[in-house]
Amino acid sequence: MTNLAAKQSDIVETLPFVTAEVNYAGEISGRAVFDTVEPDKMNIAFVPSTVQIRDVRKVRDTFNLDTHGFAYVRHSSEAAARPELRDQNLTLQGVHSEINEVYQSEIAAYLQQLTGAREVIAQTSGLLVRTSNRAKKKSWATPATFVHLDFTEDSANKFLRWSLEETGIDIKPYRRFMVFQTWRVISGPPQDSTLAICDGRSASGTDAVVMDSVIGPRDKPGAFFESRLCLANPAHQWYYLSDMEPEDLLIFKGFDSDIPHSMNAMHTAFDDPSATDQAIPRVSVEARFFAFFD
Repeated sequence: MTNLAAKQSDIVETLPFVTAEVNYAGEISGRAVFDTVEPDKMNIAFVPSTVQIRDVRKVRDTFNLDTHGFAYVRHSSEAAARPELRDQNLTLQGVHSEINEVYQSEIAAYLQQLTGAREVIAQTSGLLVRTSNRAKKKSWATPATFVHLDFTEDSANKFLRWSLEETGIDIKPYRRFMVFQTWRVISGPPQDSTLAICDGRSASGTDAVVMDSVIGPRDKPGAFFESRLCLANPAHQWYYLSDMEPEDLLIFKGFDSDIPHSMNAMHTAFDDPSATDQAIPRVSVEARFFAFFD
């Protein structure tokens, strides 16, 4: 361990934390299947596990995409402040929306500047608004309360192909591409529910359980794809940012073609055990992007 890594490890040990229950993959017979179209074909099982989730607020700048697989940055969004971003995405809709495209353009430009990518484009159908169970206006997309990764090498390439076909964008040859996922609250603090993210260095490829996800007709692009569940491992190091504000943006790796089997970055929603009755029901927006490097 380098001196810098040892120093950061010492800092991490002093961070405040909450103790919460997260759901890892349980015993599954055969290929894991999550099927909302034919629920009788669903065979996934979960095992709850109690973990410590450390609050990065005091040391947020020490975490970065290259080392940990995630970063918390400050990013003001004009589109995120507009009520229609929430209201127009509470129900399942098509991939085209003026407010969605404005928001995605803001984030794409920021990601290009942050990462040095040659080009960044949004994943079509990759923007979702989620609400906690206490919200009066609930979204069709509920919080994903199990540890998972949204991409495998197969699905990352399929979503890229589908997005290029949908938009008609012509991408020049590239050496490497990455999927960046972004997540922010558009409700104020304190939240009753938030997102936990795992340090990619603390997870192994053997922790993954490949799963078929079916959310629509299998022949419809984006409705049938691979994702990954995760097995419990006491080595996993979990983090969150307390009392997030709309200017707080979580960016994390969903896929990296240079390290296609990496576990960057496992994540799960969880109910904050420190939340009181005055906590604000969480409303969050997530979006996904492809970044291309020469």
